[in-house]
Amino acid sequence: MHNPPSRKILITAWLTLLALTAGTMISGHVSGGDALGPAWIAALAAITLFKARIVLRDYLNLRAASGGWGRGFTAFLILLLGILALLFIIQGLRLLPT
Repeated sequence: MHNPPSRKILITAWLTLLALTAGTMISGHVSGGDALGPAWIAALAAITLFKARIVLRDYLNLRAASGGWGRGFTAFLILLLGILALLFIIQGLRLLPT
C-alpha cells in the first residue's frame, strides 16, 4: 500500500484548484449572458482537464498507482472533453435542436 499524499501536496493542490476555479469563472463569463466562442470553450476545456488531473493525481493519489491508471484516466478525460467540444461545434453549426 502506498503512502497518502503529504499535507503540503494536498494544500498546494487545493490552492491551485481555487486559482483554476477563478480562471474557469473568467473563461466562462459567469456574470455575462453572452454565448461563448470557440476560444473560450477551448480555455474552459483546458482548465477542466488540468483540474481533473490534479484531483486524480493528488487527492485520489493516482501518482502512486502502478501501471497506466494515470494515463488511462487522462485519455478518458481527453476523449470526454473531445466529445463535448464536438457537440458544441455541432450546436454552433445548428445541426442539433436547441
